[in-house]
Amino acid sequence: MSWVCIIILCLVWFNVYLMASIAIQLTRQLIVNNKERVILFITLFSLYFIYMLCMDFTAFFIAYALFLFIISYNSYIQKNKFSIGIFAAVFFCLAFVSSIKYLKFNDIKERSNRYVIAQKLQSSDDPKVINSIESLGNGISNDLFITDYFKSPGSNRHLALQNYIIKTFLDGYLAPFEHNFYEFNASDSTLAVREDRSLQHYQNLVKSGSVKISNFFYRLNDTFGYQNYFGIIPIFDDNHILGTLVIELKSQQYNYNSQFPEILIDGKLKNDEDYSNYSFAFYNNNKLIKQAGKYTYKIANTEFKGIYGEPVIVNEPKLGYSHLIYSASNSKIIVISKEKVNYIVRLAALSFFFLMFIIFSAGLYMLIWLLKNIDRSWGGWFNINRSLMINANKILYKTRIQLSIVLSVVATLLIVGWSTFFYIRDEYRKQQEDFIREKIRKVQLSYEKQIFSTGIPEATDMAVINFNQFADINSAYLNLFDTDGNLLFTSLPKMYDYGIIGTKMEPKAYIYLKQLQRSEYSNPHETIGEFKYSSAYAPIRNAQNQTVAYIGLPYYGNEADYQSKIGLFINTLINIYALVFVAIGILAVFLANQITSPLTFIQESIKKTKLGQKNQPIVWSRHDEIGSLIKEYNKMISALEESAVKLAKSERESAWREMAKQVAHEIKNPLTPLKLGVQLLEKSWKEKDPNFEQKFERFYRSFVEQIDSLATIASEFSNFAKMPDTKLEKLKLIPIIEQTRDVFVNTKNVEIYISNLTNKEVLIQGDKDQMLRSFNNLMKNAIEAANLKDKCMIFIKITNDSDYVWVEVEDNGKGIDAELQPKIFVPNFTTKSSGTGLGLAFVKQAVENAGGTIDFKSVEDTGTTFYLSFPLVQE
Repeated sequence: MSWVCIIILCLVWFNVYLMASIAIQLTRQLIVNNKERVILFITLFSLYFIYMLCMDFTAFFIAYALFLFIISYNSYIQKNKFSIGIFAAVFFCLAFVSSIKYLKFNDIKERSNRYVIAQKLQSSDDPKVINSIESLGNGISNDLFITDYFKSPGSNRHLALQNYIIKTFLDGYLAPFEHNFYEFNASDSTLAVREDRSLQHYQNLVKSGSVKISNFFYRLNDTFGYQNYFGIIPIFDDNHILGTLVIELKSQQYNYNSQFPEILIDGKLKNDEDYSNYSFAFYNNNKLIKQAGKYTYKIANTEFKGIYGEPVIVNEPKLGYSHLIYSASNSKIIVISKEKVNYIVRLAALSFFFLMFIIFSAGLYMLIWLLKNIDRSWGGWFNINRSLMINANKILYKTRIQLSIVLSVVATLLIVGWSTFFYIRDEYRKQQEDFIREKIRKVQLSYEKQIFSTGIPEATDMAVINFNQFADINSAYLNLFDTDGNLLFTSLPKMYDYGIIGTKMEPKAYIYLKQLQRSEYSNPHETIGEFKYSSAYAPIRNAQNQTVAYIGLPYYGNEADYQSKIGLFINTLINIYALVFVAIGILAVFLANQITSPLTFIQESIKKTKLGQKNQPIVWSRHDEIGSLIKEYNKMISALEESAVKLAKSERESAWREMAKQVAHEIKNPLTPLKLGVQLLEKSWKEKDPNFEQKFERFYRSFVEQIDSLATIASEFSNFAKMPDTKLEKLKLIPIIEQTRDVFVNTKNVEIYISNLTNKEVLIQGDKDQMLRSFNNLMKNAIEAANLKDKCMIFIKITNDSDYVWVEVEDNGKGIDAELQPKIFVPNFTTKSSGTGLGLAFVKQAVENAGGTIDFKSVEDTGTTFYLSFPLVQE
């Protein structure tokens, strides 16, 4: 999977997330609570689950449902707050779906590939091979060297003819085929000393039904699991037949590429016939006729049953193999086996996608942050760095712990992995060097024994054959050089015929062995262009212990073997590290929560701490740093309570002193006119004033008014003194406001309007009596602030959301002077000529007791609006 595909996948899932979030936001318009939403979700999920059971059950829809549930939970419950746990769960769902889909796609693709291979194996002819065979027949029939050979044949020229044909014609797609050559004269008699084949034998094969594939070549029709071709090529000279050349071509095993140097393999051939990951079995009449690969098949087929022309997949869980059975005919079965993907690889795919989604999300977040925060007025990297530092300081302590754990483990894994990689790399190189040294020593001893009595042979065709046989016995490519470094024999002549390598011995090897008289030399870094390989050289000594030649052993598969092993190691390491990284991420979240849970507990306890009430100490059983912190906190709240008691006592004394002054002042105001009135009334009575009754009547009325004023003052002070006796309960706010309106609705020149814009029943936690008196005070103040010339208009507007209710009380009175507005809620402060100034102080205290807030906005000669808010109580 390329990086472009990964980015496209991330963008697709991001769009799915956005669409799901938008859909969930649209569902907020439905008038249902969270409990009803859960019931609806479970119902729809159950119905779809039953439907999937009846149709084609897959686990994907469960992952999708979990994905939607997590997003809904984050939206409805968490209010879209950032949570590592939420996003980790979302990424896990997406990674689970992506990994399963990816592995399933690869499995389907691999099975299709196996089916194509099976069809290719049972197919008689490969078009590329047929074209090469046709070119081979046409080339030989028109070749002058071969015509000259048949003009004057000889047993000593047979090897020359064979080498010429191999070098000239048998390359490319024909290189992997085994070959044999048989020459016959015009009388159909053999030209070589070989009696195992006759021309009549091949003519009989043609008559028996061999399939003609070109002008000269035929295919045996009874082969299975391999291709066997033979060509009968007549050689003419001016329309006069000189003889007949018969060529046999038989395909090799399917892993033949591994025996050939990569530099000599046709690129198309190598790519088309890469069967290294598969095992093969060919059964004819349920008897094993050929097998290849790691898997061990039974000699007699009792397990694999196929359907003619159709692939059948059979799994073998115990050995972890998957078999594709293809019936080529009623009696012939091809079995292609492959190891199944193990669970570590599946988990690694899950971990890989999980990490990719995390990296993509982090990159997307950084991009969005940059677009939001970087503008043209920043003026350089200093301000960018400053902004980054400010945002870094906002990272939670829990997140810092998680990042620290993850980064520490990742750094450790990288160091260990890097060190392990270099160690394994060096060990592989040492193993390869030891292998080639051991190999060259064995070859050296074997060849010295072979030439012990005869010495180095002359460069004849038979000597070439013998040297090739010696190389085959030792399963190696070999080169033999004379004492001057010139090539004598090679088991791979194409390397020299094509001019890929010069015929001289490698210079450093020659210097080490010839000049420095070393017993052996190895070079692990020989190159042919960009192709790398290793080689080893050793001297060949005769019976007199004299160096008579140098033998070289090139190991062309060295680099491919090294890359294969290192690639396997890196792939395994990445898979393991991906799993470890995800596990460490989960562990980091768990540990961070465990570490910060005491801090969260302390935070909640501190939130509950209030001045002036009994605060419970925190109980902590461990004697650690958190225990020391809690111990100091408990000491602090104990000292705080003592200070609060003293402060409250001082405040009460100060408040009562101020209250006493205010009460004395308020009482003194009506007592002074009362005293003067009594003294004047006494004087009039003693002097027998004829107007005494009229004066007495006026004094009586004034006396009653002043007594009522004193009663009002006493009542207001009494109500304010009762404020601490708050009894909180669930209240319906709307009826309280309506009840208050009913008290003042009949007042002359007063109109009160209530605009109820709430969408549900409004419940708050408060004291009913205090709420009534608060709205009474607000409406009374609004009426008293009205202009005498205008009608008093009071507008009450009530709105709400899911958490709060807001009440606006607006009047059209005289307003409040801007200089006096900061003191409006201060006890004893009043803008009226009479009154205690406790009304709005009482309202503020009552609203705050209910957990609410109060504020106002006033414009002189326009009116005043009070804004009250209360937290809603959920039903």
